[in-house]
Amino acid sequence: MPVLKRKVIGLDIGSSSIKWVLYSSGKRPDIYDWGICEIPAGWVRDGRILDTAGIALSINGILKGLKGRVSWVALSLSCPEMIIRTVYLPRLVPRELRSAVKYEIEQLMSSVAGQYVSDYMVLGEELREGSVQQKVLIAALPLSIVEKYTKLFRGLNLKPLVFDFHGNCVSRLVGILKNISKGERHLVLDSGASTTTITFVENGAPVFTRILQKGGDGATQYSEQLFKDIYRSVEFYRSRSGSGLDSVITVGGGSYLKDFGTLIASKLELREVSIADTLPYLAGGRFLPEQAAEYANVLGLALGEAKDRNKSINLLPGDYRDISKKRRAKRIKVLAGILAGAIA
Repeated sequence: MPVLKRKVIGLDIGSSSIKWVLYSSGKRPDIYDWGICEIPAGWVRDGRILDTAGIALSINGILKGLKGRVSWVALSLSCPEMIIRTVYLPRLVPRELRSAVKYEIEQLMSSVAGQYVSDYMVLGEELREGSVQQKVLIAALPLSIVEKYTKLFRGLNLKPLVFDFHGNCVSRLVGILKNISKGERHLVLDSGASTTTITFVENGAPVFTRILQKGGDGATQYSEQLFKDIYRSVEFYRSRSGSGLDSVITVGGGSYLKDFGTLIASKLELREVSIADTLPYLAGGRFLPEQAAEYANVLGLALGEAKDRNKSINLLPGDYRDISKKRRAKRIKVLAGILAGAIA
């Protein structure tokens, strides 16, 4: 394995299954293995773990089936209590921007700000009301949920590397699809067993996410109410952003329901983009593109090694992030020493 690359298991722990991918971190991550582990209904609900022992046993079973030791874990999750907002701020240097975002979070969540873990990323700049402003995505997750997962992973001897949210992970996958033009705007529907996550993606980043507590649940068709909620979300996005949409992309287990994406695209007069038809080769061609819809979130984790702090989200507490940075700096120092010795 190349120096400076570490094996990471990326997890998407849903209400009916655990999807996972084994990959290496780094600027050019490699994908080694992947799979789906079915779990009983009731073990996880709305992103919260209700049966810790059962989930731990399932993940331990996955780890035992892997080649070599895996010490790091990344998580993509979604829950109705998650707060995801886009705000506009003046163009600021990074230090000032952090302070401004902190103030926005305190105003947004008022008295409960201390009960959440939050992070942000800069989506770009826009000319608004005569001045250039930064478009910033803020994400926040209840601390109680974060602590439940970190405790679970500590018990499995896994070091948390990053906690991300589904909309951000799937946006990275959309960003690498073929035949997608820069500047296009996409409606991405992540259909699970019990929830559907609606994400509007611009330039490979989520600008608006909404979680509906309605899913496919193995049915042959979705409810009329779900379609109405999707259409309302589209109208809200269009009215708030002043922009149209170019395509519809469906992911998740529910994406296999007959004509789901086609029906939405037809109703909204948009183009339907199939991930199976537009995904580049992954894992040396071993990963079949038709699998990508189900693995969208964990694939997004594998593609999410941060090249720029302002273009990533990590909903881990600060002490975990600091540890990761220190270990990365230590590895770089060791590599520098090895290279210096080799040159000498």
